[in-house]
Amino acid sequence: MSSIKLIIPREAMFNTGFLSAHGWTTTSTSWNILYYTAVAFGVFGFYWLCLNGVYTDETGRQTVFDAILDAEPDRSTKGLVDEAFSLVIGGTETTVTTITYGVWCILKNPNVEKKMLEELRTVETNSDGLMEYQNLMNLPYQTAVIHETLHISSPAPGILTRLVPSGGTRYGNHFLPADTSVSTAQRLIHYDPTLFPEPETFMPE
Repeated sequence: MSSIKLIIPREAMFNTGFLSAHGWTTTSTSWNILYYTAVAFGVFGFYWLCLNGVYTDETGRQTVFDAILDAEPDRSTKGLVDEAFSLVIGGTETTVTTITYGVWCILKNPNVEKKMLEELRTVETNSDGLMEYQNLMNLPYQTAVIHETLHISSPAPGILTRLVPSGGTRYGNHFLPADTSVSTAQRLIHYDPTLFPEPETFMPE
């Protein structure tokens, strides 16, 4: 299969000069191989660090793998790797989508960018000249921009189907029998003008 030359964001993760010197070309095939190889190494590396207690012992905090192993002590290595892979891929794609679209919306709306910068200038910095995470979390306009980004472009817009558990359940005046497929279409809710005036307009206010 021939490779088509593409300009793709993940290229920024690697040094093109180094790759070219070693026979790699900037093609969809070569970049995809490198990208997913890097992801795989990251998943396995993180998994083994957690399994060996590096994150838990050094920080005193529990990891998701501790919770999985507590519930299922006999969980196989492959099962844990599958869990890690799902977490990395799920967390990466949704975060990248949100940040990319958020930056695009900000750049398309100079007034929004101006208000964000004005609010950021009110934040005190620490001794290293950096803003503290807790202070950034308490900025109302920055928070509104994040919420509006998620409203306009949900990172998981599809129908996330779930099954009603054994015995069924009641939602309002409706009884849902066991094994019934239920889902929520986020996009229909986010673009409902009765809930969001001008739903297709980026308005953090």
